[in-house]
Amino acid sequence: MVLSTIHVSQAHILEKQSRRRTADSTVRPYGWIQESTVRLFLYRFAATSGRKLIDDLCEQLDEARSNLRGVRSDAAVWRVLPNLIAQPIINTRYLQRTVGLSKPQAERAIKTLSERGVVMARTGKQRSVVYEHRGILDVLDEYAAGLRRG
Repeated sequence: MVLSTIHVSQAHILEKQSRRRTADSTVRPYGWIQESTVRLFLYRFAATSGRKLIDDLCEQLDEARSNLRGVRSDAAVWRVLPNLIAQPIINTRYLQRTVGLSKPQAERAIKTLSERGVVMARTGKQRSVVYEHRGILDVLDEYAAGLRRG
């Protein structure tokens, strides 16, 4: 009877130690030095890939600005351009809500962007047409693919 009690309490202690080891291993799977090395690698990867993403997006905006050369400086299209980074797929309703343009201003801005090759119609409809900036979408897709590979 005493012997079985000892076995039960030893089993209980071993189980607790096992749980502790498992908990510790999930917090620091590779030990302190290796964990810090992994974090350093991840920080460097994030900084490098993020810098490349920003450079590529700026390049797309610069290309769009050059396509819009000659458009009046007070035209609504210039208020739309920076918003294409956050939302490369747009329609007139989005521009009205987000940028604060009236319906005619939004329609003119999209018409100008479309005529200058900055955005392209994504849907073939006559009404509620959705436009996309293909260059920005390609940059974001390439970045996401790089994250999956890396």
